[in-house]
Amino acid sequence: MFVLENNPKQVVLIAPPNSRRVNAFQQALQDIDWPIAKIISFHDIVKHPNLLIDCIEQGDIVRLETSGECSETERLLLQLGESVVANNLVIDNLQLEQGEIIPSNQWYAGLSLFFRHVQQILQQAQPHYRMFDVSEGLVFFDKRKTSIHWQQQGLPTPEIITNHIESFEQLIDTLTKQKTSRVFIKLAHGSAASGTIALSVTDKKIHAVTTIELLQQTGQIHFYNTRRLKQYTDRQTIAMMFNQLLKYHDLQIEAWIPKASYQGKIFDVRIVVINGQAQHILIRLGKRAMTNLHLENGRGDLEQVKTYLGDHWATIPKLAEQAMLAFPNSLYAGLDVLVTPHQHKAYLLEANTFGDFHPNTYWQGLNTYQAELLALLKRNKLIDD
Repeated sequence: MFVLENNPKQVVLIAPPNSRRVNAFQQALQDIDWPIAKIISFHDIVKHPNLLIDCIEQGDIVRLETSGECSETERLLLQLGESVVANNLVIDNLQLEQGEIIPSNQWYAGLSLFFRHVQQILQQAQPHYRMFDVSEGLVFFDKRKTSIHWQQQGLPTPEIITNHIESFEQLIDTLTKQKTSRVFIKLAHGSAASGTIALSVTDKKIHAVTTIELLQQTGQIHFYNTRRLKQYTDRQTIAMMFNQLLKYHDLQIEAWIPKASYQGKIFDVRIVVINGQAQHILIRLGKRAMTNLHLENGRGDLEQVKTYLGDHWATIPKLAEQAMLAFPNSLYAGLDVLVTPHQHKAYLLEANTFGDFHPNTYWQGLNTYQAELLALLKRNKLIDD
């Protein structure tokens, strides 16, 4: 870390204060003898734009962090989105602290407005360096746009079944016509598998595995995220769940490609690509359809999986690097890559703008945050490669 320790910069961090990610980033700075970051919240930027301008001095680094760990920040984005998407929801009544699923179409509209607001403010600030790109970041937050962009580049992704579904019955009719029996239904603007349904349909039965827990309160249906995957087999319940999702969420419906298994569990690969290079890599092991680590899944041994896949392994980080070439202005992102059984073919699943929070994961002795800072210095020729 000698190069970083001898090139300290001031970082201005746009983020909910005191989140786990903010604390981890501050620790990463201290570990390389950089000054702690100046923190400015989403609320402060919306209410007092000049605060951000005043925070930034020439040569500073500006980083944007997720709103996801702060319910009040999420409510702010929903309020901003009201001017674009009218969901007739009382935002203050949403039980976000208890894990209620956010109406993601309204949230994304608010996020888009906030991102562009930040971009306009930064144009008035002193010359600085940014760790994010607004336009490409908004594409990452739309799974449909990301998949289409990759497909246009000739990169392998699960087939998109359709983006024009208005009811559960129309979905079933489409699957029947396409002779498709298994699909993933994802919130186009969701993250951390929120609201995801792995659906299997045959002539005789229907089966859904999902992160959604249904609760009915005062005659209303509420969806909550659960860490323990739920199973539903009642057609009427699944239909109601899907139709309810359509009210508040844009959906990505894609082919369910089986994942390879290792040591009795299925797995996929999270790769943090930084400045075009696949660096921090995690193996995510799960018992069911979804492998996200917060869903009571675990990390696999990277070297063992490399040995297990043999020559096929090299295609996986290479595919992630190719995927990020399609987004040349983005310094980093966390990419999820699926590996099929038997042939071990790799497919791109999605990109995560904030997919770099991986404690105790290192590349050449650097954690993700430190590696990103090093890459930024090199990209801007502030240090030699």
